[in-house]
Amino acid sequence: MYQIRNIRAGRIAEMRNNLMVVVRQLIDKGAMHKLAAYTEIPLTINKSDIEMPFVDPMEYLAEEAIGQVGELLKGKINFLTF
Repeated sequence: MYQIRNIRAGRIAEMRNNLMVVVRQLIDKGAMHKLAAYTEIPLTINKSDIEMPFVDPMEYLAEEAIGQVGELLKGKINFLTF
């Protein structure tokens, strides 16, 4: 949580370095995927920064939101029950 609070406080560059240390430690211990479980993490590191699959849940949430809006606009979803 220390890193997350500092990211929220705008200390992104500093926390990027700290998180990259943690990512490298996880890789050294055999981690095969990185899940950016907090929405703040992709503000500091991204897929090109690490040599393992990186899952950003915000990408999936954004895709779902766009899909839902598309269905709403097509009239397939009733706005009042959405």
